[in-house]
Amino acid sequence: MEKRSDALKAQKKAARSRATDDLHEWRKRLKDLAHLTQFGDGRLRNAGRTLGNARKAEQLLGDDHDLALLRDRVVKRGRTAAARLVSNVQIGGRRAKL
Repeated sequence: MEKRSDALKAQKKAARSRATDDLHEWRKRLKDLAHLTQFGDGRLRNAGRTLGNARKAEQLLGDDHDLALLRDRVVKRGRTAAARLVSNVQIGGRRAKL
């Protein structure tokens, strides 16, 4: 299944770089895989498990992306350096827990 290999390639790249754009690209490839798996649900072995795992990972990556965007906004628009630092640390801590 080509979409599975696309998702695995994106996962490896994201794991190496930990860059927001690479993590977001991995999420998009998981979405592709989930949609393909959903359409072939009755014909593919382990389709339910693959779909469930893809959806869970997709949600976590989406949460991480939202936090990354929030962090960028806070750092750029924070009123004081201290407020930006505290917000950045808090958001970074939340991302680490994902």
